[in-house]
Amino acid sequence: MKSDIIIALIYIQIAKGGIMEYKVILEPCVEDEGYIAHCPALPGCFSQGDTKKEAIENIKEAIMAYLESLEKDNLPIPKDVKAEILPVKVPIYA
Repeated sequence: MKSDIIIALIYIQIAKGGIMEYKVILEPCVEDEGYIAHCPALPGCFSQGDTKKEAIENIKEAIMAYLESLEKDNLPIPKDVKAEILPVKVPIYA
């Protein structure tokens, strides 16, 4: 089965002047014809878009808002995680 999931690298400039790099996972939305994006390093950081380009731009905004919130609360900025997409076989019971 061909996978339509894409891992993209996102570069985010944080308020302190540094640039962070995060992997995001982009996949087709089951309910409509758009795309869903999320950042595994930032739990709960999701976005979507009608096109891949729009979904990537929207997840960049979501990541920046997430990081701004952490900075405001004086919490550490998480580093990227090593994300892999691997096939897993499971039995199907009928």
